[in-house]
Amino acid sequence: MPETIDSLIERLKVNLCSDLTARFDSVKTNICPNQYVGVIGSLYSNGFDRKATADRPRDIHCVIMILESPHIHEFEEDVGPAKGCTGQLLCKHILEVNGLCRYKEYGLLLMNAVQYQCSLGYRTKCFRDKIFQTLWNPDEFKGRLTALFREGDVVLNCCTKGYGSSFLRDRVQMAVADWRRDRGASDIEIPVLRRTHPSSWHSKKNRRAEWEIRRQVRH
Repeated sequence: MPETIDSLIERLKVNLCSDLTARFDSVKTNICPNQYVGVIGSLYSNGFDRKATADRPRDIHCVIMILESPHIHEFEEDVGPAKGCTGQLLCKHILEVNGLCRYKEYGLLLMNAVQYQCSLGYRTKCFRDKIFQTLWNPDEFKGRLTALFREGDVVLNCCTKGYGSSFLRDRVQMAVADWRRDRGASDIEIPVLRRTHPSSWHSKKNRRAEWEIRRQVRH
């Protein structure tokens, strides 16, 4: 059973100086919800129109974009995924990303692989990857993906690589592959795309990229 964020923070505090443990008291321990944010083709002009996923339009398919975990801006005011620079770059460039212009009539659903603040509010290279790996629960993730998915939807893995040798996005990709296999679906019936994280879409090279799967990685 994966550790909870609350117990993990308390365990970290034991080994840190008082100045750092005081900062940990401001860590966000609530979850960042999955959200429907609008039709892909309208994001450049209109930005996000954030709604609960249950309120997605009934008459259109959606692209389900997977990010790794919420950071700082995501917990400001109304909590939601892909805020700040990430959300701005997503809206500005999504139709320029490799192959996504074909889905401009689709809605966009945003979900984090881990819904907690894995960065603990620090620079991402400090804690995020280790906290992600500790909290990562493939079964919980696959359950949320099942709840979001409708026939005709497309899954888009935009989880970041991370800083270590065990890439975060590979863990997510294997869970998505297991989820699709459990449904008895082919890659034609449920397309699963691999693209870079929206925070890197300021680069044309990153907007064109499709990252490779490292098959030896385990959950």
